[in-house]
Order: sequence, then C-alpha cells, then structure tokens
Amino acid sequence: YNNMPLSYYRNHPANYVSNNSSVVEQKKEYYRLLKFLLSRPEITQKKEVIRFFCLHYLGSGWIKEGMGNAISLFSSYFKLDNNLALRVIPRLVWFKLTGRKNKKPYP
Repeated sequence: YNNMPLSYYRNHPANYVSNNSSVVEQKKEYYRLLKFLLSRPEITQKKEVIRFFCLHYLGSGWIKEGMGNAISLFSSYFKLDNNLALRVIPRLVWFKLTGRKNKKPYP
C-alpha cells in the first residue's frame, strides 16, 4: 500500500474538505477523490470502494441538509462524471431508503 497519491490529492491547495466550506463542496471533493481512486490501477475492488464512499462520504441528509442541496449535489455528480454518477446515485438512494447507513460497511 502506497499512500503518497492519496495524501497528495488530499492535501492539495484547493482542498474543500479541510476548509470551512459548504457541505455540497465537501461532498463534491469526496466525489473527485473517489473518481481519482477508481482511476488508479492499484484499486482492484472498485465496487467495494464505491460502496464505502457511498456509505461514509457521498450521501446527503435530505431533511437536515435539504432536498435542494441533494439535487444540486446529484447534478454536480453528473457534471463531474456521468458514468460514475450512474453507479453512485442509485446506491445513495437505496442506502437512504433502506437505512443501510447504520450497518457495517463490510459483510
């Protein structure tokens, strides 16, 4: 395991996660990070990485954060990468409807 590419990406100057930015910007940053990780050949279990990010980083609290934020978040996912959004958004909706957020991320 080599954490250098991930650490470099996490610590770049325009990182929204470490700054005091909106929830939408932070989740877009996690989405960019997921896209980066999936492009790496070292990542072999891509479905598990997507599942982990959906459970822990990409979801939106529809009541707490509002449906407007959820819609803008989903549209920004499509703007960043259509194919990945088609894999992520159905999982996010499924996890939200079934309450999977409270369960362990791995079987």
